[in-house]
Amino acid sequence: LAAAYALDAADGVIDGKFFGAPIVAGAATPRTDPLAAAHALDAADGVIDGKYYGSQILVGADPLQPQHQPPTPRTDPVAAAHALDAADGVIDGKYYGSQILVGANQYV
Repeated sequence: LAAAYALDAADGVIDGKFFGAPIVAGAATPRTDPLAAAHALDAADGVIDGKYYGSQILVGADPLQPQHQPPTPRTDPVAAAHALDAADGVIDGKYYGSQILVGANQYV
């Protein structure tokens, strides 16, 4: 199910779909744990840093209210990177050709 969560997060929306196509994982419909979904979304941009392409990931927060203390991701970065690696169907250290970096700084 971790790969299904990572795939769900990969399109930027945690909705049980990958760019509109339903994600089917085994016989059961996966339940999305908000924290697991946040970790998958964090991994979806290729860097485990608590952000999705520079935007802070907030779990269970009202997006209209200012956040004073952003949540600290509590995950094993290697496990999250492995889930992201598996999400494209090939275990090769890449997500659709982009290298997966764990805890690395991004420079634009």
